[in-house]
Amino acid sequence: MERISVFLFWLALAIYALAFAMYANFFASRRHITGSLSTGMTIGGWVVHTVSLIFRGLASGHLPGATAYESLSAVAWLVIVAYLFVEYFSKSKVLGIFITAINCVFLVKAWGHYQPPGPRLSILRSSLVDVHFMLIFIASAAFTVAAGCGLLYLLQEWQMKGRRPNILFRRLPSLEVLDDVGYRAVLAGFLFFTLCVATGAIQARQVWGTIWDPIVVASAVSWSIYAFYLLLRAAAGWMGKRAAILAIIGFLCVMSIRFAIVPYVSYLHGFRG
Repeated sequence: MERISVFLFWLALAIYALAFAMYANFFASRRHITGSLSTGMTIGGWVVHTVSLIFRGLASGHLPGATAYESLSAVAWLVIVAYLFVEYFSKSKVLGIFITAINCVFLVKAWGHYQPPGPRLSILRSSLVDVHFMLIFIASAAFTVAAGCGLLYLLQEWQMKGRRPNILFRRLPSLEVLDDVGYRAVLAGFLFFTLCVATGAIQARQVWGTIWDPIVVASAVSWSIYAFYLLLRAAAGWMGKRAAILAIIGFLCVMSIRFAIVPYVSYLHGFRG
């Protein structure tokens, strides 16, 4: 089953890469058929990716998410889910260029941490851990979408300030749409991330005897950035460029937990993360 899972993993990666090319082509040509094909390929890649995760779970005997390979693959899977909702309701496909590109990066990075399926470490064998994993995966997917909106916002604003808007400017969603979608993504991600930090602190207390675990502390810092974002937006009317920058900073902090803090803690405790 693992061989099938790996084959489907690479097939999904190839389809996402083709979807990226199709989104880029649609962005340049604005042909309706190209836009439909790009969305169809993204959905097709997601379906293949879904089956890959199912076979991985069957091969390992537990829900995917305990290893870096599984967690990054799961986040990439949820990023597509979040994006497809955004595309459907916003009627804009431009964000697909960023989403399919970052998804390919996630999957390539996941493969760099590949481990054969096996039983979980004893400290990860609890239902609370499964809940924690799902919460962080959903939050990460939402924050990825928010960061994509933030990047496109800054790009469009830069084009406007140059006073020589080119074809790129004319085909991006409006600043208002990008700001609104980014805000909604941050709000949704923040709700799940709040629960994630809470469950992580409980788990750290049970395993290490303290909540002052580096991962929990780093998560709390990331949480504070998004809380600051939402507070300033509600109380001071922070929108636009400043909100976009905060969304990107928060995303980078969340990603640093997976790519820097988790490997460091894993090394300290003598196991691979």
